[in-house]
Amino acid sequence: MKKLIYISLFISSLCIAEPEWIFNPDKAGYPLSIVGSAFPQKMGDRAQYKQAELSARREFSANKSIYVKSIQKEYTDSDNNSHFESNSYLNSSGLIDFSSLEKVKEWKDPKTGELFLLFALTH
Repeated sequence: MKKLIYISLFISSLCIAEPEWIFNPDKAGYPLSIVGSAFPQKMGDRAQYKQAELSARREFSANKSIYVKSIQKEYTDSDNNSHFESNSYLNSSGLIDFSSLEKVKEWKDPKTGELFLLFALTH
């Protein structure tokens, strides 16, 4: 019986599930988050880390966008006077650069050795 327990513990330790933020960085709990990854590099761990950071930078620059919401109202009051209102809302990730983000989590896949880094806007 003990042998069976040890075997099941060993197998369950091999089946470590990846963190949810790897595939859903929006669910990491930060207003803005980006994931970068890299497979093991011939030049070692530091090179792998730099490649994962570069991957996150590329992802960040690919996702820069500007969102403009504009509302225009035209109405007539009870005195039959016409009125016009216009409001605009601009949201631009271009106002934030990658240096505003900080590395908050990292995870290395035990099977493949792939390194995942989560960079987020924490404030």
